[in-house]
Amino acid sequence: MTKEQEAISSAPSETVATPAESAVTPSCTCTSSDTEIPDEAQTPTLLEARSTPRVGHHPVDRLSIHKAATINYNQPVFKELAANLAIQRREILWKAQTLLSREKQKTLGVRRRRGVLDGRAVAVAKQLHKDKLLNDREFNELFPDWHWASSGESLYVLVECNQEAAQLLYDAGLDDVDDVDELGYSPLSLLEIPNKATSAHGRYQTESPPDALATYLSMCEWFKAKGASLNRVSGLTHATPLHHIAGRIGRYLGGSMEERCKSFGSRGPATISRRFANDCADIIKPLSSSILRDIWKDMEHHDLYACPCALGGCLAFNVLINETIKRHRSPTVVSLMAVVLVKKLIDASVPAETRAQQDVRAPIVLRACTFACLGLAHSCRSSSLHRFRRMSGEERRRASDATMDGLVAEFEAKYLELKLPLWDFFTEWWLGRMYELLG
Repeated sequence: MTKEQEAISSAPSETVATPAESAVTPSCTCTSSDTEIPDEAQTPTLLEARSTPRVGHHPVDRLSIHKAATINYNQPVFKELAANLAIQRREILWKAQTLLSREKQKTLGVRRRRGVLDGRAVAVAKQLHKDKLLNDREFNELFPDWHWASSGESLYVLVECNQEAAQLLYDAGLDDVDDVDELGYSPLSLLEIPNKATSAHGRYQTESPPDALATYLSMCEWFKAKGASLNRVSGLTHATPLHHIAGRIGRYLGGSMEERCKSFGSRGPATISRRFANDCADIIKPLSSSILRDIWKDMEHHDLYACPCALGGCLAFNVLINETIKRHRSPTVVSLMAVVLVKKLIDASVPAETRAQQDVRAPIVLRACTFACLGLAHSCRSSSLHRFRRMSGEERRRASDATMDGLVAEFEAKYLELKLPLWDFFTEWWLGRMYELLG
């Protein structure tokens, strides 16, 4: 039995339409007084879809689209697929705006929508099917995986970091790159660094971890250039895409340092320092990108995690520092990573950072490094045990740790007193004090 036959046989027990009846183009009219018929002159793009040659009746599920964009990527094939998906979604929108009541259109968010539906297409198709405006065969051909929890996610989630495939979707008419799912997560909030398991074939390939990170950051830049928001809050913790991106960069840097410690640990901190500094330099150079500057400069968008590692919730910069150093407890290693990263970030800043701007970020770095060296457990997104704690609406303060709070206050006062650059303060004062405290 073919996939199409299985989909049809598992559908509700209505009479299956003939092929002629199953065309997506509407063949009926609705005379209900609460239904709005769009004016032809005002909806040329929707009516155009009716005259577009029909797509073949071959169900394409999300897994097939994902494979076509990644491990089996072929540009001409995916271009045709993107065009077909756009045609289908235009037709679904046309049918909804023609046949559904104004109230239902408003609920679905399509009453005044133009262009091509993305993640919302499945919800609209479900309503049309429920109202018997799409028969079972049509519905299952268009969305064979409608029952999947991920069926309402944007198609951009499926292309991962394949920028060429994303551009093909965009050129086909899917131009809302910030389309969110039911939980408010945009494609940029769900984007991950590619790995060889998902990019080993076709023209979409990553040859090494640095190459994978560069591909990821280039994709983030593409989304930003197309209008995706870096600061759209989502979920109960008010995380943003910028928090997510900072976390992925931090994990990469932390993993890099871990590998350096394993490979060169016997050669001493100086060798590890040089290796990690080179790694940071390789990453920061291509990251003269606006994404890195956004992470460094954003002092406004805190999430709602309650954790002693951050004051009033984490900024994206908190996340970057925490994810970079959280695998380590040695004050030497922790301070080295923080100092190198901060110095590279400052060097990459445009315009150049002033001392006052650096002083604003110094407490964040001091708190994160002290937290790591004391071996405290995160209750934010950096938790390795998924022990999360969310701030209440009235609390707006972080979970506290008296010992660490006292130490951080001491460090901040000394930093302001000595007026040293942050990296010199770590090596000349903080490092010795932390070893003294740890015995």
